[in-house]
Amino acid sequence: MKPEELMIGDWVFNTHHEKNVQITPYDFFTHGHYPDGTQYITVSHSIVSGQDFEPIPITSEILEKNGFFEVVDNCKYATYHLKNIKTNIVMFPTPELTIFTDKKILIHGLPIHYVHELQHALRLCKIDKEIVL
Repeated sequence: MKPEELMIGDWVFNTHHEKNVQITPYDFFTHGHYPDGTQYITVSHSIVSGQDFEPIPITSEILEKNGFFEVVDNCKYATYHLKNIKTNIVMFPTPELTIFTDKKILIHGLPIHYVHELQHALRLCKIDKEIVL
């Protein structure tokens, strides 16, 4: 995972602290030193921390904790829908996301392997859904 793929609010696993964390605005700040030794803060367009970040794989447990529910439709794949939002996530063989409205398909068959990818897709479709872990 490249740090520049992440956005504020994305969930990642911090290997240094061995826990899941959300990216904050502070992950885009770093500091330097003037010749006299005083520090200054600089802002980057990409995350300056992140060497210890790993993506969090999407699992059925994470989906269910966030309001997705499994639909049993006599097929061999696990399919998940989100209440009040027209979504379809097929978990096998690779998780794929479809988001649609009554009038059009917004995303169809987008491969999503990690939680932050799901978060990006929901944001792209202007779906205000906070993911919790």
